[in-house]
Amino acid sequence: METNGNGDIKKSNNSFQNAVSLKEYIDAQLESRDKAVISALASNEKRLDGMNEFRDALKDQAGRFITRTEYETLMTKLNEEIDEIKDCISDIKSSISAIQTKLWIIISIGSVVIVWFIMHLIGKF
Repeated sequence: METNGNGDIKKSNNSFQNAVSLKEYIDAQLESRDKAVISALASNEKRLDGMNEFRDALKDQAGRFITRTEYETLMTKLNEEIDEIKDCISDIKSSISAIQTKLWIIISIGSVVIVWFIMHLIGKF
């Protein structure tokens, strides 16, 4: 079956071999493409799983954050307590000042009494 007088059978055999080779090539390419698609889909699925885990972590973290309303309530309460502490400090300073004034008055009166007593004693001698 190789050739007849003008080589028609040989040509037909080469066409058959080329057709088989082309079919095998196309099948191999399709199989390779299918594997690549499956691999890409698996990779994409892993990436999406990672993104979902990250999204869940952010959602969990956001759930533990303080809200604006809670923050404003706490800040108002803290500011009120700070104002009360400032008032107490002011009252304490006023009390200390009053005590210092009274102490100076007592020391002054005591000094006058001591001087008077000493003068009175010296006058008797």
